[in-house]
Amino acid sequence: MTDPDTLRDFVSYCAERYPANRYALIFWDHGGGTLGGYGYDQVFPGEGAMSIGEIDSALESAGVTFDFVGFDACLMATLETAYMMNYHADYLIA
Repeated sequence: MTDPDTLRDFVSYCAERYPANRYALIFWDHGGGTLGGYGYDQVFPGEGAMSIGEIDSALESAGVTFDFVGFDACLMATLETAYMMNYHADYLIA
């Protein structure tokens, strides 16, 4: 689940199959902040975390603008995360 392609595919699939006027996205898992990235897949521990840059790239490729993006993950309420999300959501909740 920390593969940026999986995030991109999930967002694109949901937007295509369930079109809406408003979209929200919540990241829930472990967070390592700006340097440590987001998420940790216990099934595939060798995969590591998804970096802020990888999240940015995945959301850019998905082409969906969110009303809000939330991080229910430690250490993700950083200026760097907020700056990156500025291009993808009206609000960041972290």
